[in-house]
Amino acid sequence: MRVHELAKKLGITSKEALAGLQDAGVEVKSIHSSVNEEDAARLSGGAKKTANEIRDYYYTTWKPPSPDWDVLKVRVAKGKAISITATVNNKTLTKAIMERSRMEQMEIARLACPAGNAEGWKAGKKEQLVGISLSGEAGHIINALCKHPSPAGG
Repeated sequence: MRVHELAKKLGITSKEALAGLQDAGVEVKSIHSSVNEEDAARLSGGAKKTANEIRDYYYTTWKPPSPDWDVLKVRVAKGKAISITATVNNKTLTKAIMERSRMEQMEIARLACPAGNAEGWKAGKKEQLVGISLSGEAGHIINALCKHPSPAGG
């Protein structure tokens, strides 16, 4: 399998796949280089491990911004992206959020992003993508994207 084919399979860019393989010590020079199944598994396993650590964080450590917030679902998507479905279980609060501008709603939704010191963030060598879908008593409010930079030296 070639690096670009592996990237497509994992749902990441060819550049990310190449960098990830090189970080794992695999000798690849371009996205057209071949990788064996063992090396491909090292890349996909590392991305899944980071995503799973962030998922575990939500179920064990995450503190909601208010008692009216819940995380309904944490899904590890292709590659290393994570999808979080959060909800606000208070009609008054939902109404107040929905009356805000779209930019303010996105900032409010980002309150569901993992804390900067979350284990999943610390484990990732590359940027970890976390998508937040916020809904309330009246239905869907907004989607937002959390991106936490890789640790220094990563």
